[in-house]
Amino acid sequence: MRSYKSIGLTLDEIVTDLEYEQLVFQNLKRCYRFASKEFRVIFWNDNLSESEIKKFIKRNQDILFEINTQITTKKNRNKFDSIWFIIEDGDCKVNHRYQWRGDVLSGLAEFTKIIRFLNKKEG
Repeated sequence: MRSYKSIGLTLDEIVTDLEYEQLVFQNLKRCYRFASKEFRVIFWNDNLSESEIKKFIKRNQDILFEINTQITTKKNRNKFDSIWFIIEDGDCKVNHRYQWRGDVLSGLAEFTKIIRFLNKKEG
């Protein structure tokens, strides 16, 4: 039986540039294709204003819904029991199975590799 594959990352790093934001979402959609309905994205913000978050949601509302997304603050991310795959350079106090210490795009590529491996193993 497959488990829920969630990925957690900092929203602050994505909202820096619109082209980069769209590239991240293209990669998240790819992750979703491999993990399908088991996929969930948890964004946490550290320094974004409410206005910036609302603009982000408005720009991306369709894809946010499609890939099952939740947005929280960094201090409230601990309310999640666990996040399967974390992309964060520093130590993360949230329970997780895997952590990628590096940039978001290479972390998403690594997530995809792991999911593909697990899908082959289960299939």
